[in-house]
Amino acid sequence: MKRHSVISILLILVLVLAGCGADKKNKADNEVSQEAAPKTTTETDIMEGNKDEGKPSKEDVSDKSENKNTLAKRMTGKYSYHYGQGSVSDDEYLMMDVIEFGNNLYAYCGNAVMDDSGDLECYSFWTSEFIPYDSGEMLSETGDCVKVKELRFSIMSNAGMYWDSGRDGKITLTDDGLLFEDFEDEEFLCPAQYGSRLFLKDDRVEDAFRYLKGDEVSQDEDLSGLWVTETEDAPAYFDFRGSDLYIYQKSPDKEVMFLAGGCDFTVNGFKCQANTVGYGMPYDFVAQYKLSGDELTLEMDDDMVGSLDGKLKLRRCNEDDIHLITADEVNVTAQGPASGYFQDGAGAFTPSFTDGFYGIWISAQKDEEAAVKTAEKLFEVGFESFMAYSPEWENLNSDPYYCVSAGRYDSEAEAEADLAKVQAAGYKDAYVKHSGKRKFTTVTYICYGSNEMEVSSDKVIIKDIGISETKTWYPGFDEDQNSYLMTLTIDKDTVFDKTCDTQYFGNYKDGDTPLDWFKRSYDLMQDDPDEYSAHGMALSGVFEVGISGDHIDRYFGSYWWD
Repeated sequence: MKRHSVISILLILVLVLAGCGADKKNKADNEVSQEAAPKTTTETDIMEGNKDEGKPSKEDVSDKSENKNTLAKRMTGKYSYHYGQGSVSDDEYLMMDVIEFGNNLYAYCGNAVMDDSGDLECYSFWTSEFIPYDSGEMLSETGDCVKVKELRFSIMSNAGMYWDSGRDGKITLTDDGLLFEDFEDEEFLCPAQYGSRLFLKDDRVEDAFRYLKGDEVSQDEDLSGLWVTETEDAPAYFDFRGSDLYIYQKSPDKEVMFLAGGCDFTVNGFKCQANTVGYGMPYDFVAQYKLSGDELTLEMDDDMVGSLDGKLKLRRCNEDDIHLITADEVNVTAQGPASGYFQDGAGAFTPSFTDGFYGIWISAQKDEEAAVKTAEKLFEVGFESFMAYSPEWENLNSDPYYCVSAGRYDSEAEAEADLAKVQAAGYKDAYVKHSGKRKFTTVTYICYGSNEMEVSSDKVIIKDIGISETKTWYPGFDEDQNSYLMTLTIDKDTVFDKTCDTQYFGNYKDGDTPLDWFKRSYDLMQDDPDEYSAHGMALSGVFEVGISGDHIDRYFGSYWWD
């Protein structure tokens, strides 16, 4: 992935903090070339809940938040940080579209470049949740600062699970944008050596929700407004705003499910096209509905995102009924990728390094998907099939082939005894051969540049990194189940495989070994983040490697996850 060069720009930020319970500070962020002074405040105004007894009428539950200009609502909008003003990297930006639901604050974030029309389009993206420590700060109508825990996830990269246990910091609303401070070990919101970064207001940023119609009038005005499912555990909210529908569901320890899109209404029904925040592909679903006063029944089709399909019963509510999640409710302890996605290495599946096996080989294909289908079909007709990646085994082809065997045998005699059965099943060219010892196992690891690393002159150690075994298949194989945490080592014996395209390794120079490349990138990340980022976030991404034990033997590729 080609990344453009990055040039620092000077900014002096004079901060007058309010509402955070923090001392006033002066900090310099030498990356933005304009002054910005946040507003001041001396009190926190907390939104009061609905005190009426019984179910509210439609007149009572019109959007009360319109008259409550909370900090969460004032922070919503589009923002960008411009890396390379006046240079060849004019089109390189960090961007976010900040949105809220019931004063819960989220952001569609990413790295963006300018398209032909001048808009900022993401090429790598995720969702950030900004969860306050003090709900009063987020609900304040006069305060401009909130201390938060930021949590990230991406449907495309981590199966929609949190990347890590999050990070604390402060967000201040200024006249020019959002100032992020004190987010440690974080290269997006604020670089480590500066401690702050100002994202400026920017309407060119790509929309978090791109299928909204924006029509103010609905075909069924009785449907307009906020509804909540009749469940105590993680209730789902449906907010009909004209022709648009917002759906929101959040538990303290689970990633938010928040999507929105436009509706085409029919008689007592509608078809909606929407996307979730942080994921642009559309979800199309159909629903039929029945209204009875302040009760709503929705019959969702099976294509609905998440668990919200089938028949749902909802009641009319108002924004004060939406729970504002606070950081003391959140307990995300995962290291590296999301909790539950990668297992603890102790007791979990680990790569098998064997002395090899005798196989009854029926095919060798260049296309992995085709080979998996062959293996699956072989299993369906009664054989314990196994797909091996040939470069991993001593006696198989050193060129990359996906080789399918009718099982694995300890002895040649056992394999020969079953050979006739395999041939009789239609695999006439099948033959017996020993695989040789397993030289390495091909896995992918996901790194965000923030994993704990030990770098010395002769080795690199990356701790608690998420691993998934790839390039193999057998009955019951599940890549998620074959995922775990490991500590991996790079040293002078680690090489770039002959098939590796090194142009996707940021900061790579001709003749580099992986150790050379890693050390140079790590030093730049610590000492000169702008230069480090100019050629791509080299140490972040999905890396395909061959490992033996905890040693990385070879690199096959570097990829972005989104």
